[in-house]
Amino acid sequence: MNLFKTIRANEWWGYKFPPILLIVYLAALQGNQPSVNVYVLFGFILLSLTVGAIYVSILNDITDIEEDYKAGKNNRMANYSYVGRSLFLFASLALMGVFCIPLLKHTEALLYYLIAYLCFTLYSAKPFRFKHRGLPGIFADASGSQLFPTLYVASASWFYLDIQEDLISFLSIGVWSLSFGLRGILYHQFNDKENDKQSGINTLPQKMTPKQTLVIEILIATLEVSALCTFMILQVPLASGIAFTIYALFLIRLYKHGVQLVFINRTSERYTFLMSELYQVILPLVLLVLCVIKSLAFLPLFGIHLLLFGDSIKRFLLNTPLYRLF
Repeated sequence: MNLFKTIRANEWWGYKFPPILLIVYLAALQGNQPSVNVYVLFGFILLSLTVGAIYVSILNDITDIEEDYKAGKNNRMANYSYVGRSLFLFASLALMGVFCIPLLKHTEALLYYLIAYLCFTLYSAKPFRFKHRGLPGIFADASGSQLFPTLYVASASWFYLDIQEDLISFLSIGVWSLSFGLRGILYHQFNDKENDKQSGINTLPQKMTPKQTLVIEILIATLEVSALCTFMILQVPLASGIAFTIYALFLIRLYKHGVQLVFINRTSERYTFLMSELYQVILPLVLLVLCVIKSLAFLPLFGIHLLLFGDSIKRFLLNTPLYRLF
């Protein structure tokens, strides 16, 4: 069986990683360390995040086998024996241990990295299974997928690139990543309401009224956008201005063409999940371009990003060619 499909990489590679890796690019733009340090940091963080995502995918599929069967959903781990599933799970945990060793030099980053694993274990595994417990499940998923991985990357980047920690920026990054994570899991659960009902899973969106949904959308959106503007404008005002302008033009074009701008719950087949293109494509590319302008030594890093996340960039350009924005 295709390993890429088994670990569900298509569900997280181009969607989850660029918003987290942009913190590395931000640190590279701010720092004055030799470029080789940035490349080592980038490689280590990318691989360590990949190991974490593999663990989450495997654990989630193993613990969802019975429920997916009831809902008629495909489950990749169902094709393996108990021994095979166990080997996948223990292999991912062993790799996690390997990446923890270098982090012993910086216990704060190590702590955030391990807490991300803990959050998803609590979310998926019995007897905890926060996935079935409404609000705790929402926060466990958001914390494991966005909050603690992002804090891990911020802490590690500032430490290894010798950048002075900024408490306001760090807290803003935390609020931003948690808010984005909360929107992501709520969006997923709203889209999966019918399947969850068939599987007997009680999720928060099943209990929410339209008015409650609107209030939560406004609250999370306010926190997310405010926190994003705080740390981006404080640290890289030029990059912020360029990226926010491009994204505003992008949204205007979508709105004119009748595309629904979705924060959490979509009601149309023609929609875009707000901020996703900004986080996955625009901000990383703007930061990388400014890194290259700062030093041509970052040109290979720009090329590596294009190679790794080219599908997301291609999808953005094909759906909205830049020349149509103006």
